[in-house]
Amino acid sequence: MTESDITRVKPFVSSQLLEGDRSPNKILLISRSDDTSDSLRQVASEVSPFTTATFSKPNYLEIIAPGVNKARSLALLAERLGCDMSATAAIGDGLNDVEMIEASAFGIAMGNAQAEVKSAADWVTSSNDEAGVATAIQELSRRRLI
Repeated sequence: MTESDITRVKPFVSSQLLEGDRSPNKILLISRSDDTSDSLRQVASEVSPFTTATFSKPNYLEIIAPGVNKARSLALLAERLGCDMSATAAIGDGLNDVEMIEASAFGIAMGNAQAEVKSAADWVTSSNDEAGVATAIQELSRRRLI
């Protein structure tokens, strides 16, 4: 599954991207290999001092505004809903999900997640292809955590 399959946004190249008040929310660099390439790691290390650079897949480097991550988003959402972080759960499969999984009260990794994501999680559900999110929600309900 590609990023455009998930977002339903087709990639494009534009010289007008930074004109006016338009700026990208995210820059996604994709290597052709399934393994994280040395060049992507090099880019990540060079931009990290002034951006947030994270891998959503081994060959997908996401570059976003500094300080932006899913853990902060979860905390902001919980605050707006009047919910304590001790009552949150997070499910993820990519390295960009690790901070969120660690910040939530119940961190869940998908069965197809990378090893680092699974290590950060409280438990591992089945894979995306096996309805892992539904399984996780059912388990949270069974444990009376939601």
